Amino acid sequence: MHWGYPERLSNISNSFDWREAQDPELLMILVTTVCCGQGRGSRMHELACFRVATLNILHDPPKLSWPDRAPLVAEGFRTLDADIILLQEVAWPNEQASDLAETLSLGVASQLSVVITPLITPHGWQEGLALLTRYPVLEYAALRYPRAEQFCQRVRVGIGGGAVDIYNVHLDPYSADRRRTQVMLILRCMRAHEEAAGIVLGGDLNATPESDEIRPLRGSLQSAHVTAHGHEPSGTYPTPFRREPEIPGRTIDYLWHSATLSVRACSLTFNQPDARDPLLVASDHFGLVADLCLAPSIGEV
Repeated sequence: MHWGYPERLSNISNSFDWREAQDPELLMILVTTVCCGQGRGSRMHELACFRVATLNILHDPPKLSWPDRAPLVAEGFRTLDADIILLQEVAWPNEQASDLAETLSLGVASQLSVVITPLITPHGWQEGLALLTRYPVLEYAALRYPRAEQFCQRVRVGIGGGAVDIYNVHLDPYSADRRRTQVMLILRCMRAHEEAAGIVLGGDLNATPESDEIRPLRGSLQSAHVTAHGHEPSGTYPTPFRREPEIPGRTIDYLWHSATLSVRACSLTFNQPDARDPLLVASDHFGLVADLCLAPSIGEV
């Protein structure tokens, strides 16, 4: 939900190749992967089907709740067994996302690649976006708000012989005007890469389904939860971890897909509390998980 408190800088082991696109409003930030996965040789992979999950994992250094929540996050993703994981509010520059990928890769044949994009706001708050995937990463970049912070990853992965673009998004939590601009930049980027066989957009959009800034997405994409159930979930934020009377429950987290992808299932996830503490859940957001498939004519080469 929020960008808030500044965090002390520390060393980072990832290397970054910062390159400016020809269009100054679409600054592409190329980020090296931490490890290299090759995808799963599963039946779903052979059918060009895959599972994608998204979760805002809550970056809250003043409260330092991550040690309590980390086991719930790791166990949740281990149970989901997702091929692609979208994380928002990742602590950066520490190795939170890389540690999670290493934990989820233990005892499995395929390793997870990690693509991390830093978000540093003008007032000093820093966190990041992270994408974890079992599939080969073909290219990756980030979208930046003009003269401001990065707010979206675009990661192209190879699935079933096709190239699928994954957009991991955390829109501005304070300004509807900025969110509208960010959405239009994302759609502009999609048009510039229309050769992709499929598109998935997920993350914390900080806007409800009926908001003006969400409306343009419906012209290009479909909500996986709406496709599967006919409606969005009743709420993704806040959770019992941060339940405040002045914050009503609402849906601001999504998984969207292009028409070239079909939806087998989609559901809310990370909505179960710790067995010993009913107020301890993985984050202040619930997550979403969806099983998607490329159309056979697109998934085949």
